[in-house]
Amino acid sequence: MCEAVDSKEPNAWVRFGHIVPAYITGALYVLEAGPAAKDQLKKFIEKDYTDPHNVLQASCRSDRILLYLRNMFPEPEHRGKPFGRVHLSGELEKRLGIKTLERFQLWDDDVLAQYCRADAELCEELVKLNSWNEGRGLCSNALDLVNISIGDSNYSQMLSRCLQLPASMKACAYFDYTKGTRAEYDTGKRCSREIREALAF
Repeated sequence: MCEAVDSKEPNAWVRFGHIVPAYITGALYVLEAGPAAKDQLKKFIEKDYTDPHNVLQASCRSDRILLYLRNMFPEPEHRGKPFGRVHLSGELEKRLGIKTLERFQLWDDDVLAQYCRADAELCEELVKLNSWNEGRGLCSNALDLVNISIGDSNYSQMLSRCLQLPASMKACAYFDYTKGTRAEYDTGKRCSREIREALAF
């Protein structure tokens, strides 16, 4: 993590994509602060900020904190109050004396799909970075693609079967077919069919 924090790489995906789910809309900050500031940060952002956010943070040495906030947008206001990725930086310095060295906006874009097309095993590890995934890996989207939801009576059984399937069979569930060509649409249909057959239902 310290290697990523110290890096001069401008692309947030390349630099931090192995640490946080960079494919989910959010914000990432490199802060000039040590481990002692973590409790202050957590309390301020989760309880006192305009629109509270769940805080994920990690220390690097005694002078850096990597802060990740899911669903933090760049908008200048929320419910009529100042808000957003840039505004929060100013508030951290003003309220807590914590300086932002770098900040990045993360977007839900096509980058994950590109990784999944290129390397299914890597795709699985990237997907697991999302705390909401809870270890389901590629099965989250694979089961969704074949219309199996968490509330279904057979969900546990299907998840168990899905977890046994190779990543190469499930990675196609993470491609974006919605705006694709006819060929991509056909690939999506084939993906769904193959997962259904592999799950034997």
